[in-house]
Amino acid sequence: MHRPRPVALLTALLLLATFLPIAHADQWTLSSDQLRTVAVVIDGRPASFSGYIVNNRTVVPLRAIFETLGMEIKWNPDTMTVTATKGPREIILTVGEFRGKIDGQEYTLGIPPVLIDSKTFVPLRFVIDALQLDIKWDGQTSTVLINTGSGCSTPGPTVHQGTISPGGETWGKCGMPHIVTHDFLVEGTDSPILTVEAGVVIRFESGASIQIGRDAPGGLVVNGTESQPVLFTADSTGPQPGFWSGLYFHSQTLVNDTRIRNAKIEYAGGGETGAITISTAEKMVEIQLNDVTISDSLFTGLLMMGNGRLRSGSNNLTITKTTTVDNTGGFPIMTSAAGSHNLPKGTYTGNAVNAINIIQAGDSTVPIGSNTTWKNLGVPYAISQDVYVQGTTAPTLTIERGVITLWAADTALHVGAYGPGHLVADASARPEGSGEWKPTAWTDLAAWEQVEELASAKSLEPGCALCTTNPWIVFGAWNAAPDRGAWNGIKLHSGAGDKSKLVGTIIAYGGEEGNYTAGLYAEALEGKTVKFQLQNSLITHSAASAMEFYGTVQMQPGSTGNAFANSAWPVRLAPNNIGSLLKGQSFLENDQQSITVSSDGSGDVVSKSTTWWNHGIPYQFEIWTYIGGPSNPVVTVEPGTELLFRPDTQLYVGYNGMGSLVAVGTSTDPITFSGVAKRPGAWEGIRFSTDTGDKSRLEYVRIEYATNALVLDVDLGNLLRNSTIRNSSQMGIYRGYGAEGTSFLTGLGNQFEGNAEDENQE
Repeated sequence: MHRPRPVALLTALLLLATFLPIAHADQWTLSSDQLRTVAVVIDGRPASFSGYIVNNRTVVPLRAIFETLGMEIKWNPDTMTVTATKGPREIILTVGEFRGKIDGQEYTLGIPPVLIDSKTFVPLRFVIDALQLDIKWDGQTSTVLINTGSGCSTPGPTVHQGTISPGGETWGKCGMPHIVTHDFLVEGTDSPILTVEAGVVIRFESGASIQIGRDAPGGLVVNGTESQPVLFTADSTGPQPGFWSGLYFHSQTLVNDTRIRNAKIEYAGGGETGAITISTAEKMVEIQLNDVTISDSLFTGLLMMGNGRLRSGSNNLTITKTTTVDNTGGFPIMTSAAGSHNLPKGTYTGNAVNAINIIQAGDSTVPIGSNTTWKNLGVPYAISQDVYVQGTTAPTLTIERGVITLWAADTALHVGAYGPGHLVADASARPEGSGEWKPTAWTDLAAWEQVEELASAKSLEPGCALCTTNPWIVFGAWNAAPDRGAWNGIKLHSGAGDKSKLVGTIIAYGGEEGNYTAGLYAEALEGKTVKFQLQNSLITHSAASAMEFYGTVQMQPGSTGNAFANSAWPVRLAPNNIGSLLKGQSFLENDQQSITVSSDGSGDVVSKSTTWWNHGIPYQFEIWTYIGGPSNPVVTVEPGTELLFRPDTQLYVGYNGMGSLVAVGTSTDPITFSGVAKRPGAWEGIRFSTDTGDKSRLEYVRIEYATNALVLDVDLGNLLRNSTIRNSSQMGIYRGYGAEGTSFLTGLGNQFEGNAEDENQE
């Protein structure tokens, strides 16, 4: 049978008459006392709202009719415009305007939307026509009968309060809208589950919430679809962020029976909660979010405390329009370090602060105790606390290319502090959707200008063009104009083992002034060894060292292409670690352009064979340095290397076992041993003890400004050849073995200049 078109049927049933339009919106502000009431029945059930006859047209309350029909509404109080959507259908109406839009096409209304008792009413004819629904008119009772085809006969709204019914509940489109008052508890001895069907609208009174698994097990399953999403919203015509308290998942949440799909959550949150809050200290609680939009939240959109986090498989998360509380919060996501794993890619812009905020979980810091990945989400990670990577399973924190991390004052990234753990920040790796990566030539100072924008709070500002194309992994300061040492840097502790690597990273403004801190600091104590790879990275703007070692620390093979720049000094390490600083580094614009050699508390002994490479800047020794040990180590110094020694320091060969020094330069690239202070007696020279190995050799070297340039406790034959000894305050060479042994004054090509005495003849 042919069904009449809704527009024609409405024309006949409602007896619509012609009227004269009125030009001003304030003339459409009416009182219900003078209007005829119209009842509305939807799918056989009386609606909770009434309509009115205005100029022989039926109008209905916009929020009530749209939400009952499964539509999502947006209200602009400035323009008094309502936008209603349902799937692909979009309706736009403005109070006092005779033109409306359906899917972008303009239509003329017989009557514009009006204000009745300060609530917005819209013409029913226009809405029904737009949604293509069947209606009938009962003239005897002045009732409009609407058939949506759902077959629902349960009257709405449905009010929910207290605790869920035993066995669980299903909230469907019948009974809409669902109204939640106070805290609605989803929990019980029978582990009940609240199931929300597609297209459902749930409205919350002021301060209301849904609490899942607080004192007993419970779960939440939201089954929205792309065309019929579920809406969680405020029960208010003029809601503000934080109107209701949000969805709260506690420690007894049923992990396998909790998921939210195709839903929108708006106007929730509070001073210590988010629109969605996951908080648990006892065990890991994971929930799954798919195609979820969170908007207009107060404090944060998603809050994860303790061991709460999102389940693998969560995707398409959008969080926008988050606002602050007393200048705190405003982030789309705030999470403990444990909850930072594998956050889904989505949209996290349009918030007060467009960043993922990693915060302390309660009174203690929850470490990253399982493998965790920080994805490139298009916004920085803002770190408010120390982050620890450690645990019995030796977890790894993996950071993707393009990630920017900004660290607050007095915070640091600790790897392996109180248990094994690893850090892999490798920009050369290829996360999904990324292309090839090319290392940066850090000698090109143009790249430094980008560091200032990426490694500071400037990267949080809208329009950060570099943020979307950033090829590095950035560790910077959460400060708009950071100074050196604005945060405490990356610290690799004894439990860091040998798997950590940093490739294509920028570590900027880390390492406060003082001992045991640097942009990148590594220590290995209690007989342990730490090995890591540092490649094609920049460490810059440290208050002390750009990089510093303490204990048995080594850089892995391939640790080249790095730049240490604009810090108090570029590198500080112990004698036994000098050789792991491989060639191929750059040292740019540091206050002290030298590699500092200092104590590591282990005796300051080079106990394994190694090479001290020529890096183009001198080594500066602040301590006595020894070469020797059971393995008979040989230290080889590359041609052209300059070694400077502070007062009261000495290079001692043959200590606690045999040891050898091989320093062979060339006529054009001699090796220089000198004092930091360019004056006679500025340091104590080189001593070859009775345990000196027979491989020791000095050729084309300069030894200057020492007390005794060379002290020989044993005759080493032609140890010194084609070399210069000058400006010693006492002896050029002190031969402890007596006058009968080898003399270096003639026949070996050596030169002696300005010494108090060139060589003793005892």
